Amino acid sequence: MARAASSPRTPLLLPVLLIATGGVLLVGSFLFVDEFNPINLAFLLLAVVGMTVLLRGDLTPSTESRAFGITRGSVEAGDITINAGDIDVYIDRLPTGERLIAGQYAYNARPSLEVQGTQAVLVMDRAKTSLLTFADWELTLAVNMPWAVRCSASLGQIDADLSGLIIDTATFYSGFGSVRVVAPQELLGEPISVRSILGNVHLLTPLGYNTRVIVRAGHFAKLHVASSRYAHMDDGSYQALDAHPEAPPVTILLKTTFGDIYLG
Repeated sequence: MARAASSPRTPLLLPVLLIATGGVLLVGSFLFVDEFNPINLAFLLLAVVGMTVLLRGDLTPSTESRAFGITRGSVEAGDITINAGDIDVYIDRLPTGERLIAGQYAYNARPSLEVQGTQAVLVMDRAKTSLLTFADWELTLAVNMPWAVRCSASLGQIDADLSGLIIDTATFYSGFGSVRVVAPQELLGEPISVRSILGNVHLLTPLGYNTRVIVRAGHFAKLHVASSRYAHMDDGSYQALDAHPEAPPVTILLKTTFGDIYLG
């Protein structure tokens, strides 16, 4: 059987020499120079460059990702926590129920997975990945089981298509990025929360879904509603039109401070 080719290893001599040279020059400059000299920063940079090459293999940001998949087994519920930071996140549904989760994550890293009884707990954390890795994170979820989803980002955007999924609870938050959510087929717990401070918030409701939307827009935010898809209720909420008589009710709370809110 042919052996898969292994990725080339980073030579150790060059980065070690860079680190040692930069460190020696930096220490020496501070020992013999009383006043601050900008060239000292060059010595520090030399050491940082060597450390970066040693740890990563190069100096350029990477958009490489790594695919992963998890079989369902005896799992009956899922719990996902995503702390994406500056990374964009995409969530969708799996076409079949054979697998629990599939998607892509940061190169040379894997999400943290723990099975507690019949519940799978998955954590994707930007702090656990390389700072120079900027590949998008993608998740596709099994459709015939409940999910609890908590997804946050600081600069990244969030795109979550929950249609066809059973959601127990869900919260989506981005500081500067936009958030786009497609309403789920069924909600078991508290209203879904979708929030952004500076980014726009988009909500789409598939035809036939019984979606009720509560809007909390800041003074600088604007609301855009497709009147052919929603009715403005007396309590200030928006109710999706043409809902199927047997469709379970789903309530979604939308918030933004400086962005716009779009209901489609």
